[in-house]
Parts: sequence; C-alpha cells; structure tokens
Amino acid sequence: MKPREVIVVDDHSQDATPEIAWKGGCRVILSEDLPEGWTGKPWGCWQGARRAQGGLFLFLDADTFLEEDGLAKLVSTYLEGKGFSQSSPITGWKSPTSASPRFST
Repeated sequence: MKPREVIVVDDHSQDATPEIAWKGGCRVILSEDLPEGWTGKPWGCWQGARRAQGGLFLFLDADTFLEEDGLAKLVSTYLEGKGFSQSSPITGWKSPTSASPRFST
C-alpha cells in the first residue's frame, strides 16, 4: 500500500531534510512562524493537515519508520473500526493494535 501523499513540514531545519524529502517525492511545506499559544509539533501537524488532500492522517517524525506492511496494517486496523492513536513514540513498535484505542469509528 502506498500513501496518497507524503507531506513534510520543514520547521526551519538546519540539515538536508527538505531536499531529501523533495527528492524522495514528498510534498515539502516550509513552516510558517509559530503563532502565540502553539508549540512546534502540533503546529507542524496542523499545517500539514490543512494542506492534505485526504481525510485520514498519519503523523510521523522524520526519524520514524514503518515496517514493510506497516501502513497497510494501520489502515486495516482503522477500517475495521478498532481505531487507534498514539501520542508518544514507541521504540520497536511492530503492531498497530498496540496503540491506545482512544478513537474509533
């Protein structure tokens, strides 16, 4: 399974993240200035979500990866009505069902 789109919000990085993302086929958005009352991560996610074409979002940090069929597993779990959310990284996370089922359809 391939995502409809991959959006990378560049929050004024000092490395080659935007160039690497663009060369990899991602849509790169340069972050707007942080508004009062916002913090970095939620602001970056909000900017990406506002510009996304789809209605189902998966937010990952740049140093996060999914196993080969991870996206298909996440979408399948969601569509089965089990729902999922995760607010903090889990090192070595292998199963979409291990996330907290806070949201469901």
